Amino acid sequence: PPPPPPRPTPSTTLFPYTTLFRSARLYLRPSDEQDTVRAEKLLREAAGIETDGQASLALGNIYRDGLNGEIDMKQAVSWYEKGASQGNPECMEILGCLYFQGEEGVDRDYAKAFEWLNRCEEAGSLQSASKLGYLYMKGEGCTADENKAKELFERAAQTECDGYALYELGFIYERKNESPEDLERAAQCYQKAIEMGNESASRRFSHFKKGLFGRWKITY
Repeated sequence: PPPPPPRPTPSTTLFPYTTLFRSARLYLRPSDEQDTVRAEKLLREAAGIETDGQASLALGNIYRDGLNGEIDMKQAVSWYEKGASQGNPECMEILGCLYFQGEEGVDRDYAKAFEWLNRCEEAGSLQSASKLGYLYMKGEGCTADENKAKELFERAAQTECDGYALYELGFIYERKNESPEDLERAAQCYQKAIEMGNESASRRFSHFKKGLFGRWKITY
């Protein structure tokens, strides 16, 4: 009888990448076997053949968090950019947040922040909706669009727990002031933000009530 057909072999690209990446993650786990230097070496090898940006993400985190003993934000950003260029959503969002906030080793750059956060939004993976909302509201790095900002703040208000998105929503409704319902919504947003401990909302709500004294029945 003819010999059996040869068994399929693992992909020459996928197999070593998977092995390298999984091994590196094992070395990163807190345990007696933890070895961040070894993990970094394996991740660098994996990053040379990756297609999903996961190894680059892990390397960025190592340098951002100083897991090898020293924080290096330039290296971190470089690796995040490599991962983001491959469409890795976590790399894109981290880059957007770093450029939005600005910190040691990373200059604040609203144009770059908008680029990466907006790409996350277009991909349907954005978590930091309030940051992108702020950029749209202020026209930083983009054309101002209050309707888009409002949409993003409303989404952020469902998940964020610091009251910031609610504070901004309150301010949007307060400025709009086209009907008593707008003012009611503004007051409700401010109060919810205050309950979450947002001090800006507390100050703004106090000013809001004083400005409306005699023109609107305050029931809060």
